[in-house]
Amino acid sequence: RGQAMTIIGGRKRTTADGIKFTRGANSEVSLGAILNGSVKFWANIPFKLDVPFVAGSTTAYLWTKRVDADNRLELYFDTADGMLTMQRRSAAVTLYTIKTVLASWVAGQRYNILFSISNTGGVRLILDGGAAVTNADLAALPAGGAIIIGDQTVAGAVGISGIVGPVTQGNDDLTANEEADLN
Repeated sequence: RGQAMTIIGGRKRTTADGIKFTRGANSEVSLGAILNGSVKFWANIPFKLDVPFVAGSTTAYLWTKRVDADNRLELYFDTADGMLTMQRRSAAVTLYTIKTVLASWVAGQRYNILFSISNTGGVRLILDGGAAVTNADLAALPAGGAIIIGDQTVAGAVGISGIVGPVTQGNDDLTANEEADLN
């Protein structure tokens, strides 16, 4: 189910809780251009921020699969409203934008985000085992681009400052029991 992680560049620091990201250049994990065009995908991402995040904070990326600015699936903390946002763009068109209800994130607190896409079930975004925020869009993952954890791009400097992990990912539809177990 999961994918092996290769840490490229940086100090290659980890903690017992996961990988430490600094928001600096080369503070990310690139899983490479895997699962291109997958019609089913999910990722479970536990994380803990080093600094609080609220509206007005600088946008910070947690997870991306990005071919380019017009073809991407991204999970980021939005400066406009403080919410964790999942957005899918294809051919320069925004297919959906869904957000967590939480708009203020505490430093040092452990959170868990689970998201999934499916060509039969649509999009789901779940924070800490709460109610799913959904969208009916059936689009596949971008057909190219690396999956990046901790930033928007390789060598970017717009990622999170904090600890992420362990991240698990898969390419099937999750049952309600599997979602509960992951949360």
